[in-house]
Amino acid sequence: LCYIASLREAFPEIIHSLETYSACRLLLYRERAVISQQLKQAVLDKPEAERMIMAVEKRMAALNKAPNIENSASGEQLMKQLAWLQELPKSTQEKVNSIMQHSIYNPNEEIAKAGKAFSALGIITRGTVELVREQDGKTITSVLGAGETLSAVSLLSGFSAESITATSLVDIIWLPGEKIKPILASEPELSQAIGKMM
Repeated sequence: LCYIASLREAFPEIIHSLETYSACRLLLYRERAVISQQLKQAVLDKPEAERMIMAVEKRMAALNKAPNIENSASGEQLMKQLAWLQELPKSTQEKVNSIMQHSIYNPNEEIAKAGKAFSALGIITRGTVELVREQDGKTITSVLGAGETLSAVSLLSGFSAESITATSLVDIIWLPGEKIKPILASEPELSQAIGKMM
C-alpha cells in the first residue's frame, strides 16, 4: 500500500491513465454481460444481440490498441523546464536529448556511493534524493528535487563526490559521461553551462 501511495504521488498522470483504462474495460465487460443476459431472457433476439456484442468487442479492441500510459516526462518537456538547457542552441539541445536515459529508483535505493567509479550528469524529473558528502571532516547532507541536477563533478573526476540515495520514488534522466563528453568537446556553450553547476 505504501508503494502504491508513492507511485500515486510520484506519477499521478500515469496512475490516472491506468485507472481510466481499467474503468473502461470493466464497463465494457459489464455491457457485454448485460447483453448476454438479455439474450437469455429473450429481451433481445439473437441477431441484434450478436450485433451489439460485436460492437462492444470492437470497442474493447480499440481500447487495447490505444496508448493508455502517458510518458512521465519526455526529454523535450524537460528541456522547456530547465533554464540552462533552454539557453543552448537548438542543435545542442537535440544532441543532449538524443543521449538521455531514464532510470527509476525506489525509496531508500542507493544510486551512487561516494568515492566509487561514476560518470554521469543526472536531472531529477520526479521525487527527491539525499546527497551525503564528507567535507573538511564534516558530513554535509542536502536534498534535491524535481528539476535539479546532480553529479556534474563526476563528469570530470570519473568518481561520485557524494553518496546519493532516493528518499522517495525517483525518476532521473541521466546524461552518461561517455556519451556527453564528445558533445562537450564540440559544444562550448554546453561546457560552460555544466561548468557553472560544478
